[in-house]
Amino acid sequence: MGNHECTGFTDSNCPKGTETPNVRAFMGLMPADVTAPYYRVDVSTPSGSAKLLFVAPNGWSEAQNSWLTAQLADVTTYTFVVRHEPSDDATAPGVTPSDALINSAPLTIELLGHSHEYRRIDAQHVISGNGGAPLSSYSGIGYGFLLIAQQSDGTLVLSEIDQASGSTVDSFHITPDGKLVQ
Repeated sequence: MGNHECTGFTDSNCPKGTETPNVRAFMGLMPADVTAPYYRVDVSTPSGSAKLLFVAPNGWSEAQNSWLTAQLADVTTYTFVVRHEPSDDATAPGVTPSDALINSAPLTIELLGHSHEYRRIDAQHVISGNGGAPLSSYSGIGYGFLLIAQQSDGTLVLSEIDQASGSTVDSFHITPDGKLVQ
């Protein structure tokens, strides 16, 4: 969940998930067993277990803080965090507290949006927000998507693909613990 699913304003917060028509519509699209705007998906891979943690900085509450703490403490081979706002846009109430938790735990990669661009911040933080909305004028990269492929040795190849041409705009390899493979 991001700002548009809450009130539209980046600094908005909808921790109850019922405050606005947008957040109610968003929650109505969640799987039946998901009752909050944050949740976990587990995936078995040939190289070990992976958890995908969907964090809602615009639905921040003490309950989410406790949930995220517990989820990050659960050891898995891969930890993917998916969050709307990046760290450099900390006006959403949950960005700073979730950053503190995420940065103190093992992490494979954090996938971010909000900014309408592709930007590799570092090996563990990528903004891939160039999927559909009007692009940021400073992005320099057109519409696209991020493809993550697991290799037989357990490393991951992350490739930003240009939607129009299908060509790779950026590509890099990381280990399950988020270290860049040179």
